[in-house]
Amino acid sequence: MRILHIIAGIEIELGGPVFALKNIIKLEKELGYESDILTCGNLKNVDFGQFNTRIFLYRRSFPRRFSQSNLSINWLKQNFRNYDLFIIHGIWAVILLEAVLLLRKHNKKYVIRPAGSLDPFDVQKKKYLKIILGYLLIRKILNSSSGLFCTSDIEAEKVITYNANIKKYILPLPHQVSIRNSDSNFFRKKYNLTEKDFVFLFLSRIDYKKGLILLLNAFRKAVNNFTNIKLVIAGTGKKKYEKKIKRVINDLKLWENVIWTGFLNKEEKESCFNSCNCYILPSMNENFGNSIIEALSYKIPVIITDNVYIWRKIIDNDAGWLCKYNVDSIYEVIEDVLINKDDYIIKKENTLKAAEQFSYKSLLPTYKLFYESLL
Repeated sequence: MRILHIIAGIEIELGGPVFALKNIIKLEKELGYESDILTCGNLKNVDFGQFNTRIFLYRRSFPRRFSQSNLSINWLKQNFRNYDLFIIHGIWAVILLEAVLLLRKHNKKYVIRPAGSLDPFDVQKKKYLKIILGYLLIRKILNSSSGLFCTSDIEAEKVITYNANIKKYILPLPHQVSIRNSDSNFFRKKYNLTEKDFVFLFLSRIDYKKGLILLLNAFRKAVNNFTNIKLVIAGTGKKKYEKKIKRVINDLKLWENVIWTGFLNKEEKESCFNSCNCYILPSMNENFGNSIIEALSYKIPVIITDNVYIWRKIIDNDAGWLCKYNVDSIYEVIEDVLINKDDYIIKKENTLKAAEQFSYKSLLPTYKLFYESLL
């Protein structure tokens, strides 16, 4: 079977969706399928080597902010007959809508992976426009599809379908899970971390929905009550929002306890994971959370909110702590982590077991059944 993945962009800074696509394609190759990518964007910001597959990338058309690409759609018109299945990553970008309408016209088989774009949280953005488009256009697109590619039970429950009659497949995103070895001393030496330092890690896109401002306020309380604790903030976001976060750190007088790394390449990220003691993502909405599984695969227990859709799979395996999306709850969990050392050791020992649910080996039968059912 030949599969074409269509996505609005694969630039490095897009983070999670690109990481997920890379892992899905790797799993498809293990199943013996051929996978290609059709996308649009900026060549300079794309790491082509990470995908190990053919990528057809064309520049965006005006207005670029809507991810429209006439060249990409022209390529699809000439080549769609070469593929058996199409997986559409997202829904609201112009390139995706035009691609689906073309496939629908020619009765080609396609699956929609919403990647959060049909989540109630996201649909609230430009709400009224999306309601109109939803019932006039998106419902037809969903009705003609072969199903929705959801990554968790909670996503499948919450996803907005505009009353379309559509099948929902639950396919957790695959990850490379094994004991990771790297030079942790490199990261600790670079940022002057001692063996006594207990290091919390926030590694994610710097975005308002990730709960970073709440985390910083909770961490301020923790710094007042505990010594030798640090918070690593790794990742990038929009410059305006990054400046806002840095102002909050300054106002809270936290720079002695906060390490701001910016974007980390593969080697730097590995060393960072191996240097940290606890991962924390107090998000107000998280469709999946790739970095959570990454942390677990490095034997790092995690703190997450119940807004993270895979939280049950983590907490049921006792590999982390659950908090609410507020400062007091985040602080209470941080306090628990630092005080109850025996419980921390137990959760650390359970991390690989929790991560294994998302390994290629564990998910291979699920994905095989999914593709075979589509055939």
